[in-house]
Amino acid sequence: MDDDLVQEFVAETAEGLAEADGLLLALERDPSDADALARIFRIVHTIKGTCGFFGFERLETLAHATESLLDPVRAGERALTPDATDLLLAALDRLRAIVADLRDSGQEGEGSDADLVARLLSGMPMADGGPEGPGAGEAAAAEHGDADGAGALAGPSGRSEAGPASVRVRVDVLDNLMATVSELVLTRNRLLQIAGERGTDADALVMPLAQLSQVTRALQGEVMRARMLAVGTVLQPFTRLVRDLGRELGKPLVLTLEGGDVELDRQVLERIKDPLTHLVRNAADHGIEAPDRRAASDKPASGQIAIAARAEGGHIAIEVSDDGAGLDFASIRDKAVARGLLDKAAARAADERQLSDLIFAPGFSTAAAVTSVSGRGVGMDVVRRNIEEIGGSVEAESVTGRGTRFRMKIPLTLAIVPALIVEAGGQRFALPQLSVRKLLRPAGTPGAHVDEVHGAPLLSVDGRTVPLLSLARRLALTESGRPFSTVILLEIGAGLYGLGVDRVLGSEDIVVKPLSRLLRHLPHVSGATLLGDGRAAMILDAVGLAEGLSCAPTAMEKRGTADAERRRQSFLILRIGPGPARALPLGAVRRIVTVAAAALSQGAWGEVADLGDALVPVVRLAGDAEGSSEPGSRPMVLLGGAVPVALAADAVLDIVETAEEPPAGDGLAPVAAVMRLGGEAVDVLDMTWIEARAAARRPALSRTGAVA
Repeated sequence: MDDDLVQEFVAETAEGLAEADGLLLALERDPSDADALARIFRIVHTIKGTCGFFGFERLETLAHATESLLDPVRAGERALTPDATDLLLAALDRLRAIVADLRDSGQEGEGSDADLVARLLSGMPMADGGPEGPGAGEAAAAEHGDADGAGALAGPSGRSEAGPASVRVRVDVLDNLMATVSELVLTRNRLLQIAGERGTDADALVMPLAQLSQVTRALQGEVMRARMLAVGTVLQPFTRLVRDLGRELGKPLVLTLEGGDVELDRQVLERIKDPLTHLVRNAADHGIEAPDRRAASDKPASGQIAIAARAEGGHIAIEVSDDGAGLDFASIRDKAVARGLLDKAAARAADERQLSDLIFAPGFSTAAAVTSVSGRGVGMDVVRRNIEEIGGSVEAESVTGRGTRFRMKIPLTLAIVPALIVEAGGQRFALPQLSVRKLLRPAGTPGAHVDEVHGAPLLSVDGRTVPLLSLARRLALTESGRPFSTVILLEIGAGLYGLGVDRVLGSEDIVVKPLSRLLRHLPHVSGATLLGDGRAAMILDAVGLAEGLSCAPTAMEKRGTADAERRRQSFLILRIGPGPARALPLGAVRRIVTVAAAALSQGAWGEVADLGDALVPVVRLAGDAEGSSEPGSRPMVLLGGAVPVALAADAVLDIVETAEEPPAGDGLAPVAAVMRLGGEAVDVLDMTWIEARAAARRPALSRTGAVA
């Protein structure tokens, strides 16, 4: 028998069973949905017919029995009772298990389905009144989440609706493509670096390198797109899990899903399935109260669990929330003292945010009794560890009597990520931008200062005091005389801390390489990469660096931070030609890059910069001389307003803050106002004027960013 045909059948059948699972749960909520019932019947009927072609007798017999129970329901001769739904779900679970055996061994596996087949043919309920065991829903969620593409099993006559042509591609092929494209990105970065170093000697390479960069960028985007899957492929099966948990625990539960169309890299999706399962099971068991307690609290009888996903810049936020009793902070305090995590004084002083963070400690549990669902204290630490291993973070918030919310912040992909390139102790490191909140120079930032308390450095900024550490000292490297002249404020979950570096060299899209087995024990790095100049660099782990620091804000600090951030505004200070320094609102700055001469093109359309991920028009101010900066390269400030534009600069001087509100420009001149920032008068540039200059030339660029 052709193994490729069998694997094709296995893939299509797995997708069909996943769809049937969701349709059956929808049908249970709305028994009048005839379309859902007809679709379930077609899926099972197609499985039965195809099994006859392959000679899979066990699968065919079970599918036929399932079809026999569905047929009278479809004909209106029998109602779809909860017992019938349980029986059908059990049949789908058994079909899924047999298909998994086919996938792994090419055989249907040993076992008898006689009892289940007899119950399906007679319509008798399951002996335990539910699906095949308490883990059935979780197993279904795991199986459904393994789907590597969209679509479902076609009916006998095929699909009638039009849709994009598609072909199945093995996951290992996509992984190899991604690895090849990653190497191409590294090669492109290296060529641009070499061209920039050679200056005018590389003029003949300008257009070929621009074309190479454009093709590389397009190829990278398409391969990344091919690896992306909707979050719904992981979220949808939790409807079944929550239903089964509700029946097992004797609690009516309702699951709400939002943001299922948000897309994530397949590899990331695989890594978040287990953490999500832990959180949902804990919400059902510990979060949602028993029906009598909910009634006493004037809550609806059905407990509400919600999973929501949304895109936030370069990452995805996923929240799991419930409307249950919330965390028992008194019990958390007692357990923390009993286990030696806090002394009595620290436990009394800890606020709710700090207490919420303790539930992620290994083995920590406030459950009164261990159940088959949860309560062993082996889940929440796994949640945090799994999320942090992919460069993300997780935090908990709870209001007593109203519920608990877990918020995960995870990267879009693990293959190519934007990072800051920093230097400390004479070595270069890559710091993923997912954790970066802001850059500052404490000496030039009003209201920011560095103090020492009992020998530990602290940074006061934005109305909050956060721990501060030197990267060089943390990594046992030679420390400069001013370890905190440049500080990167890093956000991990709800916590903040400052990381002192010698200097920030710029930003770059880096290709993440796993660490060698000999280096995996290092606590402060998560991987390695090759920079544009060909040198290797370690990728810093923001969570690992913060180990041992107390980063969580107090309630007063959180209020002070919010007030300070509302009052203050940050500006990027630049030197552009002779005369006073220039300033831009930091909120308008997307990133700062050093652009090689080879990445600049001049023609009838004006000057255009190839910034790696886009071709954008370049705007220069009067007095800016093209050759005034370092030969071969110059700083460019990428502005992310209504019209993307690169503003040429001679040097980036500082970032300063002020409580003064700058007057709005009229778009008629490049300077909107003159303000005193950082102790000197500077020209505040008019974003409206800059965008208008860029927009006048924007039509000369095609929709793909290529020069027209």
